[in-house]
Amino acid sequence: MTPLSLELCVLAKPYFDPGLMFIAEAAGRIVGFTQIGFGPDASLQSISSQQAVMSALCVPMNAPAENITAGNLTAGNVAADQVAALLIQAAQRAVASCGAISLRYCPPPPASPFFAGLAPGDGMIGAPTSDVRLQAWLSSAGWTAEERIACWDIELASFQPPVDRTQIQIRRMAHVDRLLDEPMLPWYVASMLGHTEPVGFQLTSRQTRSVTADVVLWTIGHELLPYPNLLAHLWPLAPEDCRRQEDQLIFLVAEALRQLREDRVDSVRTIADEQATEVSQLLTRVGFNRTLTGTVYEKDLVN
Repeated sequence: MTPLSLELCVLAKPYFDPGLMFIAEAAGRIVGFTQIGFGPDASLQSISSQQAVMSALCVPMNAPAENITAGNLTAGNVAADQVAALLIQAAQRAVASCGAISLRYCPPPPASPFFAGLAPGDGMIGAPTSDVRLQAWLSSAGWTAEERIACWDIELASFQPPVDRTQIQIRRMAHVDRLLDEPMLPWYVASMLGHTEPVGFQLTSRQTRSVTADVVLWTIGHELLPYPNLLAHLWPLAPEDCRRQEDQLIFLVAEALRQLREDRVDSVRTIADEQATEVSQLLTRVGFNRTLTGTVYEKDLVN
């Protein structure tokens, strides 16, 4: 994280609340922080005060033990466990006082308000499977596993669009349009992706000239990326859309990937619920490979 990425991905968001960023200090230095926000309502046009989200819980491995209130600890990393426990407690108290009934850790879009594209698994796969510390902290605080999310990637240098009779027929009956302007997005989604450059692709019937399918991808400027390669993100596909129009979406996504490759995009990433077999099947047919996995944890604040 850099000051610029923190500014654009958190502080500049219209729904950012400074009272929901908690910073832990000990021995004269910062030893951890957590960032809290709220997810959208059903219309995606405003905030839901009942659905709180923890977008980050960060504690260094060598957090000093001085001046930290004692608590329930786990062996091996006493000071870091103390800091994490205090931050989680502060977050739970704060959102409960705001009327939240639940608090989730990095749920998939559109629920995650901060750090889109700049965290492990884009900050949208919950606690990464490899982060055993984080999972232990949440479990110790009484959070429960809600859903498992997989991260999918594809390298465009070696990408080849899938070709079969159905795909050839779709090419004859429809064409893909790349929107010249940014796609019209609901207020919450537009705010969430405010630090990105979204682009929309539409599949249009040649006969009726009507749009039959659409997808949104987005990129982040090089000034925010910690690596040199340009990565684009595909907004998660809906299982019902994949089930209803799998072949059309395959054609649309493949054509979008081909055009992004011409724009010198190196790779594309998306996420999907591990239970959404329709989405996994579609991504596999296009050529995506599953890379990271994570678990979305939830804390019930009512009981």
